[in-house]
Amino acid sequence: MSPVKVEPSSVRLLDFSKSIIPTGGQTTLHCTRQGKIYEVMVQVITAQSYYAPLRGLADSTRMGILNYDDDTVNQLRVTSTPSSPPLGELTFDSIKVNYPHLFEGLGELGEPYSLTLDSTIKPIQAAPHRYPAPKLPIIKEALDKLTDTGQLVRVNEPTPWTSNMVVRERPPSATKPAKVRICLDLSQTINKAILRPVYPILTLEENLHCFHQAKIVSTFDIKDAFQTIKLTEESRKLTTMHTP
Repeated sequence: MSPVKVEPSSVRLLDFSKSIIPTGGQTTLHCTRQGKIYEVMVQVITAQSYYAPLRGLADSTRMGILNYDDDTVNQLRVTSTPSSPPLGELTFDSIKVNYPHLFEGLGELGEPYSLTLDSTIKPIQAAPHRYPAPKLPIIKEALDKLTDTGQLVRVNEPTPWTSNMVVRERPPSATKPAKVRICLDLSQTINKAILRPVYPILTLEENLHCFHQAKIVSTFDIKDAFQTIKLTEESRKLTTMHTP
């Protein structure tokens, strides 16, 4: 095979973070599709980082991979321009506009989880906590919200394990309104019987060496945390709790 001749290129490639992708020039390759040979001008990337190969719209249309005509392409450009942010300037507001389904409900993380209990431990039914009458309306409002979203399901039958509800209140501040958080206290009930899988969790110091080439780091606020993990039908009844 004869060596590929690389010529100087004036094309400037940018990634989604608006960083320049270093190129070593351009060359022409002969690509075959469905028995037909096409000449395609390609840019040669010299970066050590991995970049997935991309094919332009013009070549994709010419090779019959995409069947867009000029009118369709122009229409797509017109309709997509208002909602598409400039390259490298993606904002939270543009994400909410273009991907509204990501902000609806809690979502689900993985398959439903099943709790495994030690069968030799006798089930425990904790005595219900009592709450002052003035607190009951705000507690009911918080419980109704969890019921409406499916995070809580009303139980109208006896269950062998019954735990207590704990209410945590956050007073209002200059930046945040008051909030009532409903918690489940399993410390005196099924926590005594759960057979826990043991997973070693690496510390920050143990992971830090993996990020020596990182340029962009994202942070996430895990809202409602483990409430995005569903329980199996059998495990749901193990987490039954008293409410007012």
